[in-house]
Amino acid sequence: MHNRKNGTFAALMICLLLSLTPDAHGLDFSALTKILRAEGQVDSVIIYKDGIQRYRFLKNPGDEHRIYNFYSVAKSVTSVIAGIAVDEGYVPHEHVPVMMYLENESVAHPWQEKLTLAHLLSMTSGISWPESTDWQHFFRPLIMSPDWIDFILARDMESLPGTRFNYNTGNHHLVSRLVQDVTGTNMFDYAREHLFDVLGMETVSWYFDPQGVCFGGAWISMSAEDAVKIGLMLSNGGVWKGRQVVSKEWIDRMFSPQSKGYSWDAYTGGTYGYGFWINDYRGHSTVFAWGAREQYIFITRDLGLVAVFNSSFTSSDAKRPPYLYAEYVVAAIEGD
Repeated sequence: MHNRKNGTFAALMICLLLSLTPDAHGLDFSALTKILRAEGQVDSVIIYKDGIQRYRFLKNPGDEHRIYNFYSVAKSVTSVIAGIAVDEGYVPHEHVPVMMYLENESVAHPWQEKLTLAHLLSMTSGISWPESTDWQHFFRPLIMSPDWIDFILARDMESLPGTRFNYNTGNHHLVSRLVQDVTGTNMFDYAREHLFDVLGMETVSWYFDPQGVCFGGAWISMSAEDAVKIGLMLSNGGVWKGRQVVSKEWIDRMFSPQSKGYSWDAYTGGTYGYGFWINDYRGHSTVFAWGAREQYIFITRDLGLVAVFNSSFTSSDAKRPPYLYAEYVVAAIEGD
């Protein structure tokens, strides 16, 4: 017992020293570490610069291997998978009408005929969906329904597709169904073959709806170590160990503003691409995948930066990861 306690103490000290000490390139993240330890809300942070790990914060030893529910980061992953399906020719481009690809589904509203993959990915479907208002930032009515796809398609259309941003978890679930119908396999199995296994991501699991459709809008789980691989691949133009996983052209479209989006403050939110939020941090365009309870994958391409933040829960009094990333990570790189 005495040796085990000493080992735990030594591991904690090593984690603290690694995150407090400037790295070999002179970067000093000690101010970030002090905030993370003082507030205690963030479990782990992994930062890469130019493909090299430059910082790692672990509230507890081994947290980089802990499995987290990344919640709506699933939307970003679904957008990547949709791009792979487009690259492989299952659909010619993202402007194709969705309803012509959904098997055994009929148009419930005339405007649905105009609904495209791009509209779903950019949150401009026009489907009536009060997730951010009446539903209190949750999608309970969706998951309580016996058939999720039928529930989404039966909703009224409140605006013409492509005209208005409205955060809608159902959009990316329809994308998952589209991928399933055009490839002949559920999106999780398709992603495992074309994305997860290629990147060596061994911890990924995903939720399915009652009809066996992978939940494209939320509830993807993985470790921080696996999540950062997605960021590194995308930051590298879609290339992983010499293999083009998803085209650079698709990444550029995902990372470009496709709709107005929404900003909660100067750091949180922004414009919206295809499944990714876009903001300007200290003059550097940054895209990020964002999940509930403060799960993030940040990518700042002009600085070669990729970072993953994982939290169990962040209180309203804590400094949120977008602020920490902008003012302590991007700022540290600028001062290098």
